[in-house]
Amino acid sequence: MNDFPSHAQPQQQPHLPSAAATSSQQPQRPRSLAILPQPSHTSPGSGPNASAYTSPVSSTNTLSNSSSLKRKSIALESASSPRSLEEASRLIAEEDKRRRNTAASARFRVKKKQRENALESHAKDLETKVQELKGRVTTLENENKWLKDLLMEKHGSNEDFIRLIKSAPFPLSSLAKEDPDDDDDDNDDNDE
Repeated sequence: MNDFPSHAQPQQQPHLPSAAATSSQQPQRPRSLAILPQPSHTSPGSGPNASAYTSPVSSTNTLSNSSSLKRKSIALESASSPRSLEEASRLIAEEDKRRRNTAASARFRVKKKQRENALESHAKDLETKVQELKGRVTTLENENKWLKDLLMEKHGSNEDFIRLIKSAPFPLSSLAKEDPDDDDDDNDDNDE
């Protein structure tokens, strides 16, 4: 029933490196990490006596959780590996990149805070200006009403004038300036 030859069966099984195979390969992280202390948050069945084999995946996850462990492993790894110059330069570049990134993010946070403070102060300035303008509008409306009332007292019987005053879309103070000129024009007509 099986169409594949019998020698294909071992390839389908999951590949787990044995202790002998691991020692013959290139140096890997688990060998240098064996010196590091085990994390305290391990499960009860995974203590130092639970298994002699340490998974590279779990060791990598342990390193990513703690930057101090990562730095210690970098120092141990660079001292014990044969390609220490290449590895050291790569690690130094990574550390430099991390430092530059941290500094850039700090600068960004400072600039963001400055922008927020500037926007808040600008908003307060605008609110103050709005309040001043509202006060001025109220003052002008009161002045306009007072002038209309004054003109109503003076020309109270003239219905056309009353309609004109009530429908005036402009301040009546401009009419007061035009009145002396209109009186002069009326006098000029009477003189002729």
